[in-house]
Amino acid sequence: MPKVGFLMLLAFLVTACGAAEAVTPSPTEQAPVSAEVEIRALVESFGTRLQEVSLLAPDTAEQIQEKYAGFVSEDLLAAWMAAPDKAPGRLVSSPWPDRIEIDSVVAQPDGSFLVTGSVIEITSTEVGTDQAAAEYPVEATVSSVDGNWRITNWVAGEYE
Repeated sequence: MPKVGFLMLLAFLVTACGAAEAVTPSPTEQAPVSAEVEIRALVESFGTRLQEVSLLAPDTAEQIQEKYAGFVSEDLLAAWMAAPDKAPGRLVSSPWPDRIEIDSVVAQPDGSFLVTGSVIEITSTEVGTDQAAAEYPVEATVSSVDGNWRITNWVAGEYE
């Protein structure tokens, strides 16, 4: 009889431990914190690409395709390739876009995130510092597209 009790207790503990493991959320299910980290990384990485697209070059559409494809949705990429003057990038040789500084990442009711910040432009004088020669505000909508975060909308403000 004691063996039966012990076996039942052992079976209960094994089942309970397995159940506890089954309900522990995986890192991908912990959306608020990990999603924000991934979205910030996406937008900041995108910001480093802006200087690589010359908006006045004859091959601007190809540069947009090559440099922005992994960061933006196919629809936004197609829109920018069709109208490069609407795309972000390097307009003149100096100053040039260096980075995006993010102010906020706010979850939206539809599951997307609104990222607000500024594109920081620099000249050779500001290289290696946190200074800006110019900046302009941006809002980027970031959505999950086929399981990956992508910028789906981009609105740039006026230079400050």
